[in-house]
Amino acid sequence: MPLLAMADDLGTAGQFNGYIIGNASPQYTDVQGTYAVGGNATISATINESLVNEPYALVVGGSLSLTSDNVYGNIFTGSNANLSNPSVTGNIDSNGQVSLSNYGTVGGSIVYGTSYSNPNTTVSGTINQGTTTAPFSFSAVDAAVQSKSTSWASIAANGTSNLSYSTLTLTGTNNSFDVFNVSASQLAKESSFIINAPSAATVLINVAGTSDNFAGGFNVGGLQNGHILFNFYQATSLSIQGVGVYGSVLAPFANVNFSSGQLNGTLVAGSLVGGGELHNDLFNGNIQSVPEPSELGFLGVAILPFLARRRRPVGFKG
Repeated sequence: MPLLAMADDLGTAGQFNGYIIGNASPQYTDVQGTYAVGGNATISATINESLVNEPYALVVGGSLSLTSDNVYGNIFTGSNANLSNPSVTGNIDSNGQVSLSNYGTVGGSIVYGTSYSNPNTTVSGTINQGTTTAPFSFSAVDAAVQSKSTSWASIAANGTSNLSYSTLTLTGTNNSFDVFNVSASQLAKESSFIINAPSAATVLINVAGTSDNFAGGFNVGGLQNGHILFNFYQATSLSIQGVGVYGSVLAPFANVNFSSGQLNGTLVAGSLVGGGELHNDLFNGNIQSVPEPSELGFLGVAILPFLARRRRPVGFKG
C-alpha cells in the first residue's frame, strides 16, 4: 500500500556530487559533478566533468590546494587558494590569499581577499581585491544532514535482508518506499550486493555500526541509482574499496577512505581521503517517514492525532 507523502531529500548537500563536512583530499581522480568541502581541501582531481551549471563548481570553506587538474566552472574559497598549474574555466573568488604558480590558465576573473601572486599563469578576466559572500552556510547544512541521517535511521524497515555465504540480498515489495536494516558485520562479509525492489521505489538502507567496509559487486535490477541511499548513521570510519556503488552514501559522521572504485550518486561524508571516482547521479528519491493509517489496520484511527501533531522532517534548502 502507498505511504504517506512526507517526502524529504538531502537539501543543499544533495546539490553536490560530493559534500564533505571536514577536510578532503581527493587525489588522481574525477568528480563528474560539483564539489563542496567545509574544511581544507587538497585536490588533484578533475571537478565538474559533466559541466553542471551551478554558481560554483567547487566550494571550499577553508583553504584550497589544487594541483594540475581541471575545474570546469567557478571556485569559491573561504580562506587561501593555492593553485599549481591550474586549468580553471571560470572565476576564482577567494576571501584569503590567491597564489598561482607553474603556468596554467584561469578563464575568468579573480577576486582575492588578502594578497595575490602570479608569476606565470594566464588569467583572462580582471583581478581585484575584495570579499565574496559564501554561497551557503556550511554549519547549517552540516547540521541538517547530520540530523537527517539520525532521523532516517529510526524509520522502521519494511523489507528483508539475507546474507547467504557472501551474497547480501535485500528484498522489498513496496512500490514507493522500501527500507532495510543492515549491520556492519553483514556488509563486511558480502562480496555481492543485490537489491530487489520495484523499479520506481526509493530505497533506504540504514547501516548500523561505527566501523564499516564497503566492497564487492552490485546488482540493483531496474532501480534508479538516484533512488538508492545508504545511510551510515553510526559510522565514524567507512572504507570504500574496489567497488562500484550504485546509489548515494550518507555518512556525515564518518572519516571516509575511498581508495578505489566509483560511486554513482551523492557522497556526504565527515571527511575524505582517496582516489575513488564520483559519478554525477545525484540522489533524488523521496524519504517517506510515516505509513498511511490504512497500513496500520485498527491502529489507524488511534494514530491520526499523532500524525497531525508530528513535526515535519528537516528539509533545509540552504
